[in-house]
Amino acid sequence: ISNLSGVSGTNSKMDDIQAAVLIAKLADLDAQIERRRLLAAAYAERLRDVPGVRRLPTVAARTTITNPVFYVYVIEVERRDELVEHLTRRGVGTEVYYPAPLHLQPCFRELGHRRGDFPHAEAACDRTVALPFYPDLPRTAVDVVCAEIRRFFTGKMS
Repeated sequence: ISNLSGVSGTNSKMDDIQAAVLIAKLADLDAQIERRRLLAAAYAERLRDVPGVRRLPTVAARTTITNPVFYVYVIEVERRDELVEHLTRRGVGTEVYYPAPLHLQPCFRELGHRRGDFPHAEAACDRTVALPFYPDLPRTAVDVVCAEIRRFFTGKMS
């Protein structure tokens, strides 16, 4: 397929090399999941009372999942783009995983939706940012990221 811009999904198969790499990684999977859980808890603890941080990842009370797996750590903040700029200037990488809600993506253009049709989805996309998050991330890096977020919103270090 040469052009996927108008396609809402694809189905592809894993090749042998990808399968071999993933099989090798399975041995360390539980440790990596636990490390991600600990890093998520560290972010939550350090960011829970920062003004400007509107929402942190949570596990719904009604879920039956006892040990959630965090693959990214996405927070909802005020002034997202300014915060990203601030963090970038200080060497902290971020990612905007959800720059546009589904109804505004090119592959769904034919549905005819416009900005304003789903204001909650649009607001969430405008305010969410993923923080550095991977199993080998040092705990001290979480401290630095959180201190910079606090500095941005309060003007002072924690």
